[in-house]
Amino acid sequence: MMYTGKLVFSQVMDYLPLHTFRRYVARYQGERDVKHFRCLDPYLVMAFAQLSYRSCLLPTKNVRCDSRNLKI
Repeated sequence: MMYTGKLVFSQVMDYLPLHTFRRYVARYQGERDVKHFRCLDPYLVMAFAQLSYRSCLLPTKNVRCDSRNLKI
């Protein structure tokens, strides 16, 4: 039987104040010339690396963190 609920990572990300993050991105024009890899994507990758006690981001370089699939 497979688990059908939300993953632990997505449950933790639900508690982050994304409105504050988006406000800072808008203030400093973080997505001015961006087409595909938005500011939220590297933020989520770094949060995943931090929560999973990664010593570097090299193992996560092949992980495609698409914010549309994460439903945040």
